[in-house]
Amino acid sequence: MIAHFLNPPNWFTAASIFCSVTALSMLVGPDGNAADTLARAAVLVIFGGIFDMMDGRVARLTKRESAFGVQLDSIADIVGFGVAPAILAYAWVLHELGTVGAVVAFWYTLCAAFRLARYNVNTETREWSLKGHSQGLTSTMAGGVLVSTVWVFSDFLVEVNPPAWFVAIGVTVLGLGARRLSCKSDKRNAVQILLLTASGACTPSFA
Repeated sequence: MIAHFLNPPNWFTAASIFCSVTALSMLVGPDGNAADTLARAAVLVIFGGIFDMMDGRVARLTKRESAFGVQLDSIADIVGFGVAPAILAYAWVLHELGTVGAVVAFWYTLCAAFRLARYNVNTETREWSLKGHSQGLTSTMAGGVLVSTVWVFSDFLVEVNPPAWFVAIGVTVLGLGARRLSCKSDKRNAVQILLLTASGACTPSFA
């Protein structure tokens, strides 16, 4: 176990989990649905995504890839791109729908878990033939869209309150992820987008 803790790529995965869990702890607090809390939590999830995308690059650069690291990364993905965005959306407006909002949040998390499981299976069996493309919208992309939406409305469009039912429909569709479509999967571009989003987000959110 100590050897896994001392493996540099796992530090970045651990940092991703830390950001996601810290964001979740903010959302379950007494001011969990306050605009500034939502904005800060969204920024933390975005940084968690950046750390998650860096662990693979660090593993390849240091030649420290491991099966343990792959499994740890999958766990970090379901927390950072499944649970965290779902709870963020629930604390934002879905809670207004009561049980229905909770079901929508669960649905999104379940879809994220299924997509991650499908990705792991396709990686091993090579059932998906389009190299460089994902089968449908990835959990990373879907989570990024959802978290960025909450951040924008919480930090810049505070006066705009979209109907809870409209958000519920959007989250439900986002969970489906257009599974039959082929989406270009380029982690370099994804990292650049997340860095730009985070740099713009941290100024108003943590000022």
